[in-house]
Amino acid sequence: MPARHKTSLLNGSSEGSLSVDLDQCAQEPIHIIGHIQSHGLLFALSEPDFIVQQVSSNVDALVGLKPETVLGRPFDSVVGRLQFEAFETLVRTNDLLTPDPIRMFVGDKAHKMNCIVHRQDGVLIVELELKRGVHSLEPLNIASHLRMPLMHMERASSILKLAQVAATEIRQLSGFSRVKVYRFDEAWNGEVIAEAVAGSTVTYLGLRFPASDIPAQARRLFLLNHLRLIANVKSEPVPIVPEIGPRTGRPLGTACGNGRITCSHGSRAASRSS
Repeated sequence: MPARHKTSLLNGSSEGSLSVDLDQCAQEPIHIIGHIQSHGLLFALSEPDFIVQQVSSNVDALVGLKPETVLGRPFDSVVGRLQFEAFETLVRTNDLLTPDPIRMFVGDKAHKMNCIVHRQDGVLIVELELKRGVHSLEPLNIASHLRMPLMHMERASSILKLAQVAATEIRQLSGFSRVKVYRFDEAWNGEVIAEAVAGSTVTYLGLRFPASDIPAQARRLFLLNHLRLIANVKSEPVPIVPEIGPRTGRPLGTACGNGRITCSHGSRAASRSS
């Protein structure tokens, strides 16, 4: 492990306390969501009646509906009948996990949102985020956003060059300040083999990290959810109410999230900002 990584890791901590911290990290229940990010909404619906069983508590702040007035209501009374018919068609045809526009009418005001639907434990999960805004999904220009990056990657002559091109293209497409590509060995120790950075002189390129840096349960989440985004690490996570699903008797799990508004564990998300 490079000395600069080891120094920062142990700074202000004894090896014993570090071991305890790593053990606690490995046991952290990050497979339980419990919260979402504040720029979106989440509804958990029963089927086939589409009754709202759980909802994110920011439904009041974003669209002016009190959580207690939404819970137990049919979803069509929340989004409006016309929108619900389009939503129901989406669900019935199983065209899920594709963002679709939806308008949620509250009084005489329409909130334009993108909608993604998926299922977990017999519960229909509806994730909504404002169509326009800082963290919205804007239309893609296929030529510049997909074809050109793929062309650049096809020209790469080695794994390392391919990784660097991928990091650069993803940073440009996403607008992230930093994109890193990890390579894991047979013991799950990681090495940063490519990096694209904007606005910083700090680099992680070439640094090696022990397997405990990304514990086993976190690696399992990467296999379940290939895309997990934190739009704002300083944003307060929004609780899902009630925390325990009435139908399932347990909290929502990370297998249900598409990664744009769900966050598996608020404290872990915040820790990644440091």
